[in-house]
Amino acid sequence: MSDSSKTYRKFDQSLSGLYVFEQVAQHKSITKAAAAMGITQSAVSQKIRDLEARFGTTLFTRLHRGVSLTDDGKKLRASTAPAITQLLSAIETFAQRRAKPRVRLAMDFAFASFWFLPRLPHLRATLGDEIDIQVLTSQSPASISKQEHDILIDMRVAKPGDIRLFGEQIIAVASPAYLRAHGPIAAPEALQNAALLGLTAPQGAHWHNWPSWLGTATAPASIDFNSYDLVIQAALAGQGIALGWLGLIDDKMTSGALVQVTNRRVSSDISYVLSRPSPSSHSGLGLVYDWIAQQSGA
Repeated sequence: MSDSSKTYRKFDQSLSGLYVFEQVAQHKSITKAAAAMGITQSAVSQKIRDLEARFGTTLFTRLHRGVSLTDDGKKLRASTAPAITQLLSAIETFAQRRAKPRVRLAMDFAFASFWFLPRLPHLRATLGDEIDIQVLTSQSPASISKQEHDILIDMRVAKPGDIRLFGEQIIAVASPAYLRAHGPIAAPEALQNAALLGLTAPQGAHWHNWPSWLGTATAPASIDFNSYDLVIQAALAGQGIALGWLGLIDDKMTSGALVQVTNRRVSSDISYVLSRPSPSSHSGLGLVYDWIAQQSGA
């Protein structure tokens, strides 16, 4: 017999006995421990006898009413009680995770940062603790496998059955401090000489960039970031002018942290679209789906 096989047999034989030992130690009574565990008093006594035989020592002193730990019993409990508590906690945690329905949402980084996260506390308050939320972010969320998410939010042309959350409307934005230092900028053409903050995009990306927004064939000089969150943070810090997607940066505009640079606004038939790759598997998925639609005013 291999060492692993011997260890497995010892572990299998001892684990339930150690739990019974801990219960008896807590209750200081075999009768009370048996009642707490919902098993017979004789079964508890047998488990304790088996442990004592396996370890070659007496673990409890039998009293007139109840039991007390011997010195060896105290040493054993000091060694095993923390591990048993941690093991039971882990088992309970994983059991609860399995019992709770989970909703997995796939979305791009910009939508997650600027639209979803600020509203997440409201969603948690609406759902309570009955549903787990998992957010999967990607520059191209549609590339995430359909088996990995329940709800998809991405930028594209809406299809029948989709919900349009808000369309693509883009303005040039900057901090008031930047405009005080470098403005005013009266026309979009003047942006060619400004510090433009850009977002790098994967091959085939369909959202607007500076050349398409300006309507120019060549790209003006810009400082590019691979995250829209960094683009907006740089704009807020007064480092340049960014393209602002209405629907994502509305709170920054309302607070005055960002202001519109020119009156140019570019729209397209692209939208942030809400869809479900597969039919609802539980009521929680429908609740989250409807909540997103309601929050967007769709």
